Amino acid sequence: MLSNHITVAIRNLLRQRLYSLINVTGLAVGVSACVIVLLFFQHEFSYDTQFKDVDRIYRVLRATNVPGQERYLPDGLQGPAGPSMVEVVPGLVSSTRFMKRPMWAGFEDHGFDVAGAVADPNILDFFGIPVLKGEGPEALKRPDAVFVTASFAKKLFGNEDPVGRRLLTDWKWLKGGNPLPDGILPRSRAIDHVASGGPRRTMRIDDVKMED
Repeated sequence: MLSNHITVAIRNLLRQRLYSLINVTGLAVGVSACVIVLLFFQHEFSYDTQFKDVDRIYRVLRATNVPGQERYLPDGLQGPAGPSMVEVVPGLVSSTRFMKRPMWAGFEDHGFDVAGAVADPNILDFFGIPVLKGEGPEALKRPDAVFVTASFAKKLFGNEDPVGRRLLTDWKWLKGGNPLPDGILPRSRAIDHVASGGPRRTMRIDDVKMED
């Protein structure tokens, strides 16, 4: 019975080819559009949900108005704004500063162009990022500390243990190599490694956390 229905359907399609082509094309376009819309909403509602406090974390921007130009929102604020906001804005419990930039990282004889970053010592605790091996988040209190993603550690060190290894960046030698899970920060700030920002006053604030 089923084979008869299939045979009749194929004969009708072949008998009215233009009409069938229009219908099949319309169906394909409609299904494709629905899939794209569903994927878009899935992406939007899954954005950065790996953080347990995602509903309390906010990215801070500043509005810049230039006469004769459209207002734009550059990333972050000047460094001192983060701690000051926590002190004076009701409901803010903590902040962390983060500055991403392209850089070179590796050893004296070889390395890679990577997406590196310097950050406040509390950045791992702020986002609840686990350390896979080695020192804990408190290591970022050292001015020469560095944490690397698992994939970057594999790329740079191969099968060797990255913990305690030295890493040369654009500006100085860093020590640590403590591996972190991939995708350690919000997708808009994906990086290969994060180093201690130390007392940098020019670092921009990226995120603040509200009370429950």
